[in-house]
Amino acid sequence: MAKINGNTGSEVRYGQRLVPQIIDESASHNPTRLVGLIAKSADVSKGFNKVTIGDVARAIDFMAFWLDEKLGKQADFETGSNDFRYWAVVFGGNKCSRKILLPSVRNSTANNVFLLQETSCKTVLCTKSLERVAKELREHVDVQILMIPSWNEMVCPLPKSYVYTKTWEEARDDQIIVLHTSGSTGNPKPIPYTHAFLSFFDAVRTLPAENGKRPHNVSALELGHSDYFYMAFPLFHLVGLSFSMRSLLYDGVVVLGPSQAVQNSKIVNDIMAVMPCKAIALPPSLLEDMVKEYREEFEQNSGELLHVFYGGGPLAESTGNYLSRRVRDMCMIYGQTEIAMPPLLVPEPEDWQYFHFHPTHSGIEMEPIHDEEDHFELILNRQSPNVWHQPVFENFPHLEQWRTKDLFKKHPTKPELWLFKGRKDDIIVLSNAEKFNPVSTEIVIQGHPAVKGALVVGTGRFQCALIIEPQAHADNEELLDQIWPIIEEANTQSPGHGQIDRQLVMISRAEKPFQRAGKGTVMRYLTTQNYAEEIDQLYSAFEKQVSHDLPFRQAPKSPSAVRQLIWEIFRRQIRTHDVPDEADFLEAGLDSLKITQIAHDLQRALGSSLGPRTVTNRILYENPSISKLCSAICELLGNQDTNSNDYARDARRVEEMKSLIDKFTSNIPLCPIIPQIKIGHQEGSPINVILTGSTGSLGSQILDQLLEDPKIGTICCLDRSADANERFIKRRLAQDKRINNPFSRIRWLQVNTSESKFSLSDQKFEALLQDVDAIILNAWKVDFNHSFSSFTRQIQSIHNFANFSILSPRSPHLFFISSTSAVGNFSSLTKIPETIPPNLAVASPLGYSESKLVSEHILNEIAKSAPGNVSFNVLRIGQIAGPLKGPGSWNENEWFPALLKSSRMLGMVPGSLGVMNGVDWVPVDLAAEVVTDFLHFSFEGPEEVDEGERGAKVFNLVNPSSVKFGSLVPAIKKRLGACIEVVNFDAWVEALEELDKEDEDVLERYPALRILEFFRGLRTDGNEKEMEFVTERSMSASQTMREMELVSVKMMER
Repeated sequence: MAKINGNTGSEVRYGQRLVPQIIDESASHNPTRLVGLIAKSADVSKGFNKVTIGDVARAIDFMAFWLDEKLGKQADFETGSNDFRYWAVVFGGNKCSRKILLPSVRNSTANNVFLLQETSCKTVLCTKSLERVAKELREHVDVQILMIPSWNEMVCPLPKSYVYTKTWEEARDDQIIVLHTSGSTGNPKPIPYTHAFLSFFDAVRTLPAENGKRPHNVSALELGHSDYFYMAFPLFHLVGLSFSMRSLLYDGVVVLGPSQAVQNSKIVNDIMAVMPCKAIALPPSLLEDMVKEYREEFEQNSGELLHVFYGGGPLAESTGNYLSRRVRDMCMIYGQTEIAMPPLLVPEPEDWQYFHFHPTHSGIEMEPIHDEEDHFELILNRQSPNVWHQPVFENFPHLEQWRTKDLFKKHPTKPELWLFKGRKDDIIVLSNAEKFNPVSTEIVIQGHPAVKGALVVGTGRFQCALIIEPQAHADNEELLDQIWPIIEEANTQSPGHGQIDRQLVMISRAEKPFQRAGKGTVMRYLTTQNYAEEIDQLYSAFEKQVSHDLPFRQAPKSPSAVRQLIWEIFRRQIRTHDVPDEADFLEAGLDSLKITQIAHDLQRALGSSLGPRTVTNRILYENPSISKLCSAICELLGNQDTNSNDYARDARRVEEMKSLIDKFTSNIPLCPIIPQIKIGHQEGSPINVILTGSTGSLGSQILDQLLEDPKIGTICCLDRSADANERFIKRRLAQDKRINNPFSRIRWLQVNTSESKFSLSDQKFEALLQDVDAIILNAWKVDFNHSFSSFTRQIQSIHNFANFSILSPRSPHLFFISSTSAVGNFSSLTKIPETIPPNLAVASPLGYSESKLVSEHILNEIAKSAPGNVSFNVLRIGQIAGPLKGPGSWNENEWFPALLKSSRMLGMVPGSLGVMNGVDWVPVDLAAEVVTDFLHFSFEGPEEVDEGERGAKVFNLVNPSSVKFGSLVPAIKKRLGACIEVVNFDAWVEALEELDKEDEDVLERYPALRILEFFRGLRTDGNEKEMEFVTERSMSASQTMREMELVSVKMMER
C-alpha cells in the first residue's frame, strides 16, 4: 500500500500511518489549507467560521498540554463536545496517551451512566451548553467535570509543539477513541478504536475498482482542495467521524451546520444555497424533509452536486428515485460501529437502494434465513490476519466470523446487488408464532409528508399495531384520516398477519418524541419501552371494542344461536356477508392471524359457559366450516369429550374419505377421441412434461433434473403464483447455476388446477392436450394442522389431471407424488407393498396423509375404468433429507428438524422412532433423480397391460438401505449437547404431551408439539413393528435407488 507523496516525493504507507502525525505533516507543508467550515448559528446568513489544517494541528497540541495540566499523566476515559473541537479532543488525547469516549448527546442519562461505568470513565469534558447534562450524570456516578476551552483559545499560537514520536509498530494497538452502538436493543455497547482500526479510513483509497465499477467510500469523492462537502451526521457517530476525517486525510472542505442547533431541512437548504457543494451526506429523514419542503430550492442549488450519501436507515422510495435522477452517485452508507464500513462499489442510478459489496475486499457471506423467504444475514468471514478492510477483527481477534444480524434480499436479476431489509432484531414475533419484518411497512408510511416516524409493534401480541410520530401535532382523528390511505397501501404489500387495523393505530405524544440514535433513526427497543403503557392501553381498548362488537352479551344456549354467533364473528373478521355454512374457510385463504382472532373472539363470547375448556386454533383447523365448527362448539358447551370414542372417530374419517373417492370416480369420462387418432409419445422424440409445485424444495430439484436431461423437451410449469419464473431465476442465481436461457425450454402458466381446464383459455388448454407426454404432480399443501376436507381442492386437481390424461391424444403418463404417511397406520407385520391398500384406515390420522391416500385411490379407480390404456403412477415418497450434493439444507418445516429443536428444549432425545425406527430417508436431490428415473422407465416399459393388472402402479420411493435410528442417536446427542438424555420414544412423546399446546410461545420453542398427532401415530404396542417398504419395482426402475447409500450422520446434518 505504499505510494509516493506528490508534495514531498517520499513514500507513503497508506494504512500504516498515525493520524496525529498525518495532521502535523500536512500542517507543516500547507498550514493555510482550508479543511472545515462551521455555521456560526442557525441563521446561516451570519456566515461560517473557517478552520485550516494549521488550526487543527495547534488545537490538538493545545488540548494535549491542557489535558496534561488538568489531569496529570494518567490515562483515563473522557467524553467530548460536539463541533470541530472533537478533532482537538480526540487527537490531543491521543498525543498524551488518553482514550476519549464519544457518547451521543441524544443518549438518555441512564445510557450515559452505563457507558461511564462500563469504561471506568472518571472525567467528563463538555461545553457550556452541555453543563446541565454533565451535572445530571454526576448525580448518578462519581465523575470530574471540566469545561472545554473555546475553539479560538485552542488555535492560539503555542510556544512549542506537543511532540508525538511513536512509530506505527509501537502505536498500532493503542486505543484512541471509544464509540458505542446505538443501543436500539438495550444498553449501548462501548467499542474501542485503535490506530489499526482507524487506518481503514486511510487505506480505503487503495481499494481497486471492479469491472469498471468505482469504489464507494470517503476516498472516492471527486473533490479538489477547495470543493465543499456538507456532512450533517454528528461527529460522535461512525459516519460523522469517518466522513469528517476525510478532509484531514485527503482533500476537500467539510461543512458542518451550527453546533448548538438541531439539524433540519431549513438549515440544509440554507447551507446549500450559499455553498456550492459537490457532495452531501445526510440522514434519510433530512433528505426526505428537504425534498418534500424545499424541492424547488434544491433544484436551483444542486447544480454542482455529484454525490449524495445517506445512511443509518431506509430512505423513502419516492425521495431516492427523485435524487438518483439528479446526481451521478446516489449511495447508501452501510456499516456498524463494530465493523466500520465494508468496502462497496457505486451502484447504477436505478439501483440506488442496493449495495454492491466488493467481491475481493469484503469477505462477506450471505446466509439464508429460514424464517424469512428470500432473506439472508450478512456475515463477515476473516480473510487473513490483519487485513485493513476487515477492522472488526482488530477488536475481536479471537473470532473468525462476525454475524451482523443485518438482513438483505438479493436483486431479482443482478446477483451482485443486495437490498437491506432490516435487522434480525426488527422481526416481530406475534403470539401465534407468525413472524413479520416491519421495515418495509414503516418505509412506505414514512413516505407520507405528514409523518415523521412510523413504528410497528406487536411482539407477543395477536396482531401488529402502529405508532405514528407526526411532523406536527394536531387533531389525531384528522391526522389518521389523512394518512390512512397510505397505511392501507402498506397493508396491501404485507402478509395478513402483518396488516394494521385502523383501531390499532396510535399517534405519539408531543412530550414523548421517538427515541433516535445519533444517525437519526428510530431506536425501536427504547421507543417501544417508552410507550409500553400506551401500547398496553391501545390493545386493551381494542379488546374492549371487539368485545362490544360481538353479537351476544351472554353465551348462546342453542345450536342456532351458536351458529349465529360464529357467523357474526366470521362476518366481522373477514368483512363479508357471504359465508356459506359448508364453505371451507381454510380453502378460502383464511390465514393463521384470522384463525387466532376468531378463536379469541369465540372464547370471549362463550365465556364461563366453557368451564375449563378453551376454543383453540386447532378446533378451527379440524372443523373448517361454519357448520362443522358449530357442531364442535356445541360439543364443548355440552361437556362432551370429543376424544372419548376413538373407534367412532376413525369410522367417521374413513367414511369421509370414501365419500370423496366416490364423488370423484362416479363419472369417469369416456374418451371422445377415436382410438386410431391416439398418437401417444413417439419413441426417440423429446418428452414434453407438465410439472406442478416447481417452486418447492423437491419440485425445484425435479425441475433442475429435467433441465439437465437431454431426453426432456419442453417443461411446462403450472403454478398458482404469478412470480414462479422470477423465483426460479433468483434460485438459480443464488446457487450460481447457469440459466441457459430457460425460457426456450420452460413455459410458466399461472393456473388454478382445481378449476375446469385449469382456468386456462380454450386455446392454451387445447395446446397442452396436444403437446404433453408426461405429468408430474408435485404441488400439495403441506400443513399438518389442516383437516382432510381442507384438501378438497388438491384432490379435485388430481381428478382433473386424470381426465386430462384420458382426453389427450398423446395419453400423457401421470406421476403423482404421494407420501409414505398415506400408509402410516399400516398394521400388518409384513412389509408395505407397492400397491394401493383397500383399507382407508391405514392413512396416518392427518388431513394431509388422508388426502394423499384418497388421491391414490382415485387414480387407481380411474386407471381401472378408463377407456384404453393409461399410465398412472403413484410415487410414495418417504422422509426427504437435505441435498447430498450442492447447497441446501433440511426443510425447516419437516418433522425431523422439529424433533431436534424440541429435543434440545426438552433436554431429552428419543432413542428410537417407534414404527419409523428404520431410517430410510432420501436426500432431496437423489429423490428428484429417482423421479426422473421412474419417468423414463414408464416410457421404456411394455405398453400393453393385462386386464388384471390395470390400475395405478405404485413405487415406494424410500432408501432401500435403511439403518436403525438408534445408530444415529450418538451423533444427534453430540450435536444437541452433552446434557441431553436419551429416553424411549413413548417417554419422549409423553414429555411433549405435558406441555401447554395452546401457548404459542411454547409451540415456538417446541415445534414438535404442532404435529403431536404425527408423533403419537409412531408409537408401537410393544412389539416394535417398524414401517418397512417393499421396493422391488422401484429398484428395478431406478439405478439411483439401486446405488443409494445408507443414511449417514453426514446426510442427517445437511
